[in-house]
Amino acid sequence: MQSRPWIEEHDKMFRWYDYWIKGIDNGIMDEPALNVFVEGTREVVGGAQWPPKDVEYRSLYLRPRGKLSTEPESMTAEHVAADGFYQAPLTVTDKVEKLIWSTPVFEEATELIGTGAAHVFAEIDQDDTNFILRLWDEAPKASASC
Repeated sequence: MQSRPWIEEHDKMFRWYDYWIKGIDNGIMDEPALNVFVEGTREVVGGAQWPPKDVEYRSLYLRPRGKLSTEPESMTAEHVAADGFYQAPLTVTDKVEKLIWSTPVFEEATELIGTGAAHVFAEIDQDDTNFILRLWDEAPKASASC
């Protein structure tokens, strides 16, 4: 686990504090408002706002049997059984159950950047629950990076 803020950003953090707290004009305000390291290209993209460059948003749809699809289709109860699982209380087991959906391998290089959203409809049989969603870029040899 890396410490936060990351040590690589300490110089920038101190320059920001010098500008805003000490009034030192060190050029920090002339730099892009944000910088994003793009995994895969290993480049840093700067911009004045988020996302830092033009984005083509694409929808992905949850499908049965762990599939993600770029095309919508009928998902009513008559067409497909819902994905689900039983989570035993963590006082009984330390195994955390999860559902995973994956796309086929992308046919062209694809950069994931920008804002994500998930619209999930769920039914639970308890008073409370937590949903944690993660988006992973999984390499073909199944070594995942976040």
